[in-house]
This record gives sequence, structure tokens and C-alpha cells, in this order.
Amino acid sequence: MACGSVTDLDKKMGTEFLECQICLDDLKQPKMLPCLHTFCLPCLERVLEAEPDGKLSCPTCCQDVPLPKDGTRVFKNNFPEEKLQEAAQKPLKSVSFSTQEPETSCTACDTGSKSTYFCIDCTDYLCQVCTDAHDRMKIFQSHRVVTVRDLTSSKVADDLRTRETSKCPDHNEVNKFYCSTCLSVVCLHCVVVQHKDHDYLEIQEVAEKERAKLDEKLIAVQRQIEQREQWLEQAKPLQHAWQSQLQRCTDDINVQAERMVQAVAKVREEKIAQLQATSASREKQLSDAIDATEMELVASKSYVSFADKMLEYGSPSELLLATRELTDWLEEGPDEKSAIEQSKGLTRLRFDSPTNDLDEAVATLFGAIKQIRISLQPPCTTQVKPNKADSRKHRKARLTKATGTKGVNDLEFRCPLSLTTSIDDDIIVVDRDNERLQVLKKSGAFVGTVELTFQPQSVAALTNGELLVTGDKHNIQVVDKHGRPSRVIKVGGAIEKEEPTNGITVDRQGRIIVTIAYEIFALNLEGDITFKFGDKDSLGYVLWVTSNGSNQIVVSDELSHNVKVFDSSGRHLFSCVSQGEGNGQLCHPVSVITDSEDNIVVADNKNNRVCVFGKDGAFLRQVLTAEDHGITEPLGLTLTQEGLLVVSDRSYDNECIKIFRLS
Repeated sequence: MACGSVTDLDKKMGTEFLECQICLDDLKQPKMLPCLHTFCLPCLERVLEAEPDGKLSCPTCCQDVPLPKDGTRVFKNNFPEEKLQEAAQKPLKSVSFSTQEPETSCTACDTGSKSTYFCIDCTDYLCQVCTDAHDRMKIFQSHRVVTVRDLTSSKVADDLRTRETSKCPDHNEVNKFYCSTCLSVVCLHCVVVQHKDHDYLEIQEVAEKERAKLDEKLIAVQRQIEQREQWLEQAKPLQHAWQSQLQRCTDDINVQAERMVQAVAKVREEKIAQLQATSASREKQLSDAIDATEMELVASKSYVSFADKMLEYGSPSELLLATRELTDWLEEGPDEKSAIEQSKGLTRLRFDSPTNDLDEAVATLFGAIKQIRISLQPPCTTQVKPNKADSRKHRKARLTKATGTKGVNDLEFRCPLSLTTSIDDDIIVVDRDNERLQVLKKSGAFVGTVELTFQPQSVAALTNGELLVTGDKHNIQVVDKHGRPSRVIKVGGAIEKEEPTNGITVDRQGRIIVTIAYEIFALNLEGDITFKFGDKDSLGYVLWVTSNGSNQIVVSDELSHNVKVFDSSGRHLFSCVSQGEGNGQLCHPVSVITDSEDNIVVADNKNNRVCVFGKDGAFLRQVLTAEDHGITEPLGLTLTQEGLLVVSDRSYDNECIKIFRLS
């Protein structure tokens, strides 16, 4: 029976599976990046040389790739790709699948005897003597031995192909064991010489266990893929409809603008007509008043002139004859009442515009653009709740509630070190020295406690109601929504054995980010470590952590008195602020959170304040201070869904849990 051909493989997996997506040729020295995409080693080296800043991102998914110190050669070899390449190029080595019985000498001894059996695990042809010796040895009891004639069976051929493995580069022997101490595959010679005191098992046994684990995880991931596909089916029509919505809104805005222009033109014409009518009436009134006054002025001047001449030149008799008429006129004088009445109605013209902001008034009348929420089925059933703050501007804060004193009873605390909010918007307080969590309503009312057997350091919440609690050695204790222990996530590989897990958060990719001393670990929800970074030369021993909308990792380095920002793969981007008391300086920063605008909010412990920095690290403002808000050595920070800022501090005599409303 012939083995599978290249055409058969192409039909099963697609030709692109065996191609490098950079050179579009067969993979040569396939290297697998952390994102699981595989490329030729020479292609990766060329891509890296073309980058001026020496940074590497995956050519397929564009994800940033942490570059090892020794370059791209350190990336893992993609052994499955290599085996598929071999399978695609030639039949299974060492075994013939012809219909005739093969003539092969025993490969386990030097006698040249004809082989009658074949060990699938050792991949050795065996004569009868070697077969008997092979069966007597305990180490080979689990091996599968078949007759040479059975090698013509397709079932045996498939079994052989699945059992193919790599060879030891030092001894050129087949790697048959897995050393769990060194996490490497080794040959029998390596076991005897270098790994005799280590824990090791046969490769097949370990592989079956790992295959079962991977199968289980793949099922969960496949469900997520299906859900994401369903979500995309709902979302893509919305994307296609966006341009039509944009055009419709643009047309509506233009129509509204034209209506307002027409309305303004109509009002303008009415106001001008009103002005012209008012002007005509006023002009007539003023003209009549002026004419009447001028006539009275002429008459008055005539009487005055006559009286002056009579007094100067008139004879006594003439004066006496005119005295009565002159006296009557002088006593009555001009008609002042008529002039006053006519002047009462006189006005000046003025146009009064609204005193408020005209642009604001027009915008209010014009209308507003509204975004109506669309309900789509979420792409994943397992949701995480990042430690994200509300996107308010953090300008003013008004105290709405303060509670908590020092002690061991309900609503009494001894070092309320960390805060978060649950899916129900309850406030979770880490009561460290009392070895418990306390749960409060957002109003500050007491709900209950979660008793622990260790001093908790920090807490993060998942949207399924579970809480992740640090502080128990190198473990993350998972507490269900009823406050009962659910499971334990072990964080392995930390350098500092005596330091416990400390800061913790969950980013939007669903990764758990946790710190142990100066190291930062990224884990999936099952607890498997995807990567870690950090050393004692670049980070301090006490780290608090959060993430932002870009899945960047934001670290509050308490002992270095600064905040550091890393990308999603752990590559350092920038550090901000320095030690001090001035604006933009920190002294023992503790809790750190981010908002949806990626602003960074930090509990500046020894400066007795809470500060806000932009996503680029630039200082923005002090949102809470000791002078204005009574803050003393703030420790924990969180925001409720309503946007209430919750702070825990050490002011036990003045309530140590404070809730502020931001405006």
C-alpha cells in the first residue's frame, strides 16, 4: 500500500500551510513566533534587518514580538511543520509498504540475521534472538512489536507515522523520553548520563496527556471561534450600512441647515418690516413736534421784540394801552404742555441680540447627532472585567460617602490595600491584615466578608462573578461569586521564591497579568503562562498593575517612585514621572487604574493625593488631595459603573473608605 502523496496532503491541509507567508515558498528552517505563526528563519532575519529600530512584529497578525537577546535563531523550531514537509516530499523512512514481504536484516545486532519482527517504538528491525531479549527487558514492556509481514498494513503505517520523533543532536539517537525537570525531550543515553536524577517519562505517555489537554482547550477555542464568526455575521452588515447612515445623516444636516437659513431669512424680513414701520411713525411724530415748537418759538420772539421796543421807545399812553395784552401773554408764556406731550413719545432705536452664546443657541436649535446602541451577541462566552475607570475628565470630586474605621469587625479595616468592583457593581475591599475581603454596596453599605487564610495583596474581578486574589505564596486564589474558594492558579517559574503574588489585573484579551517581586507574568484563564518579563535591574520589588484599552500593561513601581508602560508582549514603551512632591512627581505610588481614554490614575501614597496622567505619561491634574478631600496615604482605587471614584486610605479616624462623585 503506497504512502500518501503530496497531492493528498495538499487536499487535506492546503498548500499555504506549508508555505512561508513572506517568501511564498516552502518553509526553510521554520521558526514559530509567540503568536504561533511560522516563517522561514532567513525571511525573519531579512525582515528584522529592514526595521530601522530593530523591532519585530509578526508579518501576519502585526503583533509585537519580544526579540530574544540572541536574535531570531532562538525562536522555537516548528517541528510539526518540518515533519509535514518531509511527509509531503517522500514516504515514511525506514519502512517499505510494498505488498511483498521485505528482506531486511536485524538492525539491533551485528549478526546480519534476517529480521522477523519490527518494534514500532524503537523503530528497529529485530531478529528472533533480539526479539526475545527485547521482550524480557522491563523498560521495553510497553513497546508495540509487530511482525515484518504486518508492516504492509495501513494501520501499522499510520501508527508509525504518528510515533515519529526527533533525534538527539548529541548522540544521534531517537528521543524516547521527556524530562519534566528540564522540560525537554531526550534520548536514552541522555537519561543515563545527564538526567538520571531527574523526573522523566516516555514521550508517548506525556504526549498523550498533553494531547488530551490541548484537545480540551481546542474545543473551548473552537466555540469561541464559532461565536466570533456569529458576531462578525451580525457586525459586518452594520459596517456596510455605515456609509448609507453617514450619507443620510449628512443629508438631514443639510436639510436642517437650509430650513434654519430660511427661518432666519423670514425673521430678518419681519424684523426689518417692523423697524421700517416704527421708523415712519417716529419720523412723523418728531417732525410734528419740531414744526409746532418752531411756530411757538417765532411767536415768542415776536412778543419779546414788541415788548422790548415798547419799554424803550413807547410813550406812557402807548405803554398803558399795550400793557394788558403784554401782561396776559407774559403770564401765560408759550404752550409748554404741548411741547412736553409731544416729546414723551420720542424714542431711540437699538437692536438687542441674545446675551447667551449664539453658537450654543444655534446648536441647540439645530439638533444633535445621537449614537443609538445596537445589541449584538458577544463574541465570547467567557468575559473578563478589566480594571478600567470611567472615561470622565476627573476635574472635580465631591465626597458622597465615607465609611470604615480601624478594627476587626464589619466595616472595620486594618490596611485596606486594594479595591475593585464586581459584576454587580459592588465594591470589593482587600482587608489585608484581617486576612479577608469585605464587600460593600456602592452606597457604602456593608454586604459581607470573604474569609481567607493568608494576607491578600490585590484583587481583580471577572464578569462571571469570580474574584482573583493574590498574596498566597505563588498562587492566585479564585473565589466564586458566593465567596467560596473555587480553584487555585499556580504561577510557576518565579525567581524570588519567598515573595508572594502581588498586583493583578485582567486585560481585554482575557489574559491575567500578575506580579511577583520584579517579574510580571501573563497567564491565560486556565493558568498557563504565555510569557513573562522583568528583572531586578529595571523594576522594583513591589509592583501594582493594570491595563488599558490597547492591552498595554501599566505598572506602578512603588519603590522606584514611577509608572512604566509596556506593550501587550512586555516590551518597554516609556516611563513617566520621577520622585518628588511637585506636579507630575510621585512618592511611593500604589494602586493604578486606567480609563477608557487610557488616562492613568495613580494613588500617590506618601504625597497624600490621587493624580491623573495622560496616556502618553504627561501630567494632567491632581484629582484628590489631602487639603481639599481629606486623603491620607491613599492605597486602593476603583470606579463604579456609575463613575463614582472609590478610594481607600489610612485615615481611620476620618473614615478610610471614601466615595467621590466626579464632575
